[in-house]
Amino acid sequence: MNIDEMQAGPELDALVAEKVMGFVWEKSNNGNWIHPNGFTLVNVPDYSTDIAEAFLVSQKIAEKIFIDDSLDPNCEKGINSLALVQVGVKDWCAAFMSDCDLPEDWIEDANSLPFANNASTPALAICRAALKVVMSTELANG
Repeated sequence: MNIDEMQAGPELDALVAEKVMGFVWEKSNNGNWIHPNGFTLVNVPDYSTDIAEAFLVSQKIAEKIFIDDSLDPNCEKGINSLALVQVGVKDWCAAFMSDCDLPEDWIEDANSLPFANNASTPALAICRAALKVVMSTELANG
């Protein structure tokens, strides 16, 4: 699966709900989603198309992810920042990072950052970047 090529919509929203937000698929209840707080949802929120929902995704990353020194051995803050910048006329770049690993010229080469994504909308860029964070953490933790 190439996260950078995923399109906004229900498939991406479902992946974000599961991997980032912690929703559990409940098969015995007509295929509904179970929210981490225990209530049932029929539909997953529109994370990849609604900026308000996408900002909830970025908050979850800040709460959930702590990578001690994988980005910078001198920095122990983990991932605590979301940079969201409009690039050109049509594109957006979202990047999750520690305060310690943001190079001054990061916008010029955002794709070189491990947890960044360029997309046509800010919500899509945030969701893709968040998936990169969570999936790389899953791989690192086995």
